[in-house]
Amino acid sequence: MKAAIEQYVDREASYQREKCEDMERWQRYQLTGLAIPNETVDPWLSSWGNDSELLC
Repeated sequence: MKAAIEQYVDREASYQREKCEDMERWQRYQLTGLAIPNETVDPWLSSWGNDSELLC
């Protein structure tokens, strides 16, 4: 039972950290309007693990 509670608490803490990070990113986007378009990200992600991996 103790292990299950610890796992739950860890998952909730992780969820809260991610939620805070997401909110910070959203606020930064609202202030700056800066974002990376999907047309740029998709080829980059597709190149991962290849010999011709694209730079970030």
